[in-house]
Amino acid sequence: MSGDVQLELWLHEYKMEALSAVLEQQGTSVEKQMQEMLMQLYTENVPQEVQRGIRQRIDDEYAAELAEREAARKYSAFQVRESGTDRFYQLDQGEGFLDVGRFLRRYSQPDQELTAASLEKSFAALKPITAEQYELLAVRRMEDPGKVTGVFRLDFDEMTAAALDPAEGWKAYSIKDVSTAVYHAYRKNGLVPERYEARFEERLVGRQLDLAAFEQAVPEIDALEHDSEQGPMLSL
Repeated sequence: MSGDVQLELWLHEYKMEALSAVLEQQGTSVEKQMQEMLMQLYTENVPQEVQRGIRQRIDDEYAAELAEREAARKYSAFQVRESGTDRFYQLDQGEGFLDVGRFLRRYSQPDQELTAASLEKSFAALKPITAEQYELLAVRRMEDPGKVTGVFRLDFDEMTAAALDPAEGWKAYSIKDVSTAVYHAYRKNGLVPERYEARFEERLVGRQLDLAAFEQAVPEIDALEHDSEQGPMLSL
């Protein structure tokens, strides 16, 4: 994307000091005055038609840059149950089940506590969202798993953790089993990230909980109204 061009001007330091002092008393500065004069020079000398074309060109470049940034962004979402209360969060970065598992293992230690507050501490960029927005992210997870890399349900009352698999739906485990799987995944050092994830998933085989409610809770795509203007939701 194009950008601003810096101009270099020269003025003796004594003169600059005197001018700066006077303009400061007037509530302005040399830089501000020169910027205004430069813009006036531009608007008075460049034809209006050319100015409109330049403005459109800048706007088009800015829109393209925003679209490129959005295309590169990834999201994840959390539902947290604590003391019978559900909270919903969006994270504007991609997190997988192994990432969440590391959090669960850390805060499962005797000197720690699994709470919504500890989740917010571990994932500082979490944003509160509504249940409806969380459901939309779950839909997007099923439609475009590369965009929404993880949707999770963490029940600190029942000590269970579930992740939404685009191919198989909800998979739920005890937090203890998830913590153990994380431990075994990292028993060997120097592996590529994909290998750690594979070891983590292998350790969870056969540990899945039989929770039909998780399957029933996956929202139907046609039953939800996509509304990208609600809160901090991603653009659908």
